Amino acid sequence: MTKSICCIGTSHLGCLKSGWDEVEADYPEIRMTFFGAPNTGMAELIAAVALSNGSIIPQSASLERYFEFTSGGSKEIKIGNYDAFVIIGCGIGLTPILDIYEAHRSHRMHLNGQQLISEDCFIDVASDIFLNSTASKFARAIRSASKAPVFLVPDPRPSVAVIDKKGSPNPIWDHYIKLINKLHRSGDGEVISEIFRKAMGPIATTGTSVLDASGSLVTEHIFTPHELCRDSVWLQNGKYEGSPEMDYFHMNAIFGAKILATVIAN
Repeated sequence: MTKSICCIGTSHLGCLKSGWDEVEADYPEIRMTFFGAPNTGMAELIAAVALSNGSIIPQSASLERYFEFTSGGSKEIKIGNYDAFVIIGCGIGLTPILDIYEAHRSHRMHLNGQQLISEDCFIDVASDIFLNSTASKFARAIRSASKAPVFLVPDPRPSVAVIDKKGSPNPIWDHYIKLINKLHRSGDGEVISEIFRKAMGPIATTGTSVLDASGSLVTEHIFTPHELCRDSVWLQNGKYEGSPEMDYFHMNAIFGAKILATVIAN
């Protein structure tokens, strides 16, 4: 019996789509459909999401075009057509943790100059961000119309090759590359990884499952092995394309295929 899985995401949808292209023949019983747009577009969509007659409907012509392209022809997500849903990124990932870390630390962290807060406070703030993220809002919209399982896949951890990089021409990447290297030099990776996992815990109380990278997909607590970043693919500029060489934040088809294998196994 064929099972239909709907994958929703931001630019990180590229690794899932390219991964599925590599392994689709191994899963003849699975039909995978993708819906996505770069991060800003997805945030705009959920801010004014139209859930009508069991469908999630884009609220702009640009998003409609992205949905039509990524899905291969569908302009809306008909929730009842799918047996399971996967949401990648959309506000779930290390970035909110890093934003808190930039100005605050717990007693187990070593970077100087930050405001000391309790670890429980750190976790609670991050959890609240995750529970109010675009991903969580999508999950709630889906669950209001379906009992199908919903899996949230966090943004991939950055490539370990980012260590000791001086920066990036991209101002956003530049900011996080420098912050991640401060974190790494301070030896705070393990505690940040622990806080990240604990902060995602409350998502399970909403009836949604978190499928975080683990095992061979993670190295040094907060990084992804670089072989899973090399030749990475992202959704950008109206299409799937190879991401820039200095992109240490998007992953490749190998990473995407491993994530999808975990989804299918669950």
